[in-house]
Amino acid sequence: MATLVRMVQPSHASTLRPTPTMIALGDVLCDAMAVLEAPDEYQGAMGLARETVGHGWCRCVTDPRKLQIRQRLGRYHLAVWPEDGERHSAGCPFRRVHDCRAAPSDSTLDADGSLIFSLAQGLVEGVTRSRSAAGATVSGSHGKEGLSLRQLLLALWRQADLDRWLPGWTRDYWRVAKRLEQAVAISRFDARPLAELVQVVPPWREANKVGLEALWAAFDKSLDATHGSEIHPTRILLGEIDHIQRSRYGWQMRLRHTLPVLYFDDALHVDWARQSGLALLHLQRQDPALGQPMGSISWMRVFAAVQVYRSRSGNLRVIRGELLALEKHYMPASNEQEAILCEALVNESRSFLRPVEGERGSLTRSAYVLTDTPKPHPLNVALQGSMHLRKALKLRDGLERASWIWESGQPFPPLPAVAATESR
Repeated sequence: MATLVRMVQPSHASTLRPTPTMIALGDVLCDAMAVLEAPDEYQGAMGLARETVGHGWCRCVTDPRKLQIRQRLGRYHLAVWPEDGERHSAGCPFRRVHDCRAAPSDSTLDADGSLIFSLAQGLVEGVTRSRSAAGATVSGSHGKEGLSLRQLLLALWRQADLDRWLPGWTRDYWRVAKRLEQAVAISRFDARPLAELVQVVPPWREANKVGLEALWAAFDKSLDATHGSEIHPTRILLGEIDHIQRSRYGWQMRLRHTLPVLYFDDALHVDWARQSGLALLHLQRQDPALGQPMGSISWMRVFAAVQVYRSRSGNLRVIRGELLALEKHYMPASNEQEAILCEALVNESRSFLRPVEGERGSLTRSAYVLTDTPKPHPLNVALQGSMHLRKALKLRDGLERASWIWESGQPFPPLPAVAATESR
């Protein structure tokens, strides 16, 4: 007797991209991206499949590939079968290219698949309020080594699969926040849930007003210091910046979808100007008080990770922060040329990664890496046609694989061909 296969659609299926990649959870056939975007709606199917079959099946290729059904923190989720990521089709969301996405050195995976971070002590400890001109000083900032705030942001970005793009995908702030929330929820630092330290700014919805107000009230309460203590708690906020402008005693910024204003000093502003000058220019061009033309850099969005505490006056103050420049699809891009390249890849329906692990400003870091080619193929941008960049890329990639280099102001070279895929 034939097995009955039930098609399951999520309640918000109309917001998800159409995709031919299907997965089987026992007798339930599901859209792969629907399960990844709304795992809570498939907990029953994943749990039953885990108990009866032991795994799921991905039908992206003729010979279906096994999928792990893991349970962590009381919730089921799907994961690629060990060492099987490259056997999925080029357009499959479970395809993995291991050499392009190495995990940070200060993190490990435990038995249930949770990512465990080792964080720099300054991110974990509170601040000691000082009456000096310097304001608050970070307690323990020179303590144990571990991931910096930027490394944590990039690690979560990668864990949330936001450094990757597949044909037909769409991405807005709702999806970005949801993916980051899921990445935080399944991660820990030392023996504590990362969610105790990190808060992703959720998208504002009038229908969720009461719940969102309760969330921010709980966030505010988490910054309360123990009575009589000189150490005041800090939290890390992840969100998209709306604007930055001058305040009476320094600078202020506002994250989209939030009410509180965040304040920071000139020292942090100088650091951002040095490390993320283009992102800062984009944010400040929206401030008429600076006497600059209105209007922002059209291709850019700016995401931030900021560590905050509550000052004596009740304001939220930033003691350290990192900016991440993104193009309009929320893919990291360091400059306009990389944003143009990213848009071209999206329009050409290509699958690609952004190697966010590279050092800021590194000449030898590829802008993007194609993953729908027979082997991962790096794509590079030469801003001024410099010969030393071309030489560095050739030395890095070796003679067996010619580098793809687009010199700014010149036409695009032909992109490497898409690998042949099996019919589904």
